Amino acid sequence: MISGRSVILGVIGDPIKHSFSPYLHNSVASELGINVCYVPFQVKSADLQDAVAGLKAMGIKGFNVTVPHKERIIPLLDHCDADALAMGAVNTVVNKDGVLFGYNTDGKGFLYSLLNHHQVPIKDKHIVFLGAGGTAKALSYVCLQNQVSSITIINRSLAKASLLKEELLTLNLATDICVLQRDDLACIAALSQADLVINVTSLGLSADDALPFDSTDWFRADQCLFDVIYNPKETRFLSLGREQGLKTINGLTMLAAQAAYAFELFLDVDAPMASFFNALESM
Repeated sequence: MISGRSVILGVIGDPIKHSFSPYLHNSVASELGINVCYVPFQVKSADLQDAVAGLKAMGIKGFNVTVPHKERIIPLLDHCDADALAMGAVNTVVNKDGVLFGYNTDGKGFLYSLLNHHQVPIKDKHIVFLGAGGTAKALSYVCLQNQVSSITIINRSLAKASLLKEELLTLNLATDICVLQRDDLACIAALSQADLVINVTSLGLSADDALPFDSTDWFRADQCLFDVIYNPKETRFLSLGREQGLKTINGLTMLAAQAAYAFELFLDVDAPMASFFNALESM
């Protein structure tokens, strides 16, 4: 455990000003008496390589990675753990004496949020992902590991969704995986049959964003909607679902849980889950 000296941590992404991570990490560090300063860094895609080199050169102890860098950062790291490589996405980087190690705590945070905090089981369930980016990779990997009945990936680009399917099939986990283009008429049937629909796009960050899927005619009262977005705390997608009686979950509990697991990696302490959820409730 690190104590008695200042530790600089951070998060990189674009956009980044919406991130609650600095508040959560700094609050927990203060509670635990650890001298940590966690800083947000806005990093454009074109500047990612220079930014990673700069953070490494400055001796930053570790940093989280958010959109759009979770996939693109992998070639810039010295090592990645097996789960991060299988997911094809990194959200946590630890600097160990100048050697950068990549991890992914999104999956563990997602699972903790669903199973432990919201009591939503996923085994034998039909799951639909809206989006096919880095977060979709991480969460679909976890779903496969937990024996869901099927996964459907709906995306504007069928080629990108198909590529994700091929990557998931290499894991040799026996689950039906389907990909659909967003304007395919079969999307409504897939959504209607889903037990859990997960928005992993950035649609909803702004109040004037379109919905992650145009229609809501498929809503069923026994469905659950999960949106990885946490600021705003209720996107229009979740608001419409709540109004029609669906169970809705925003990204805050996943954020807190994945942050606790990242904090564990950064500072070599047991994941302070209760402290992160307390910090979340105080916001």
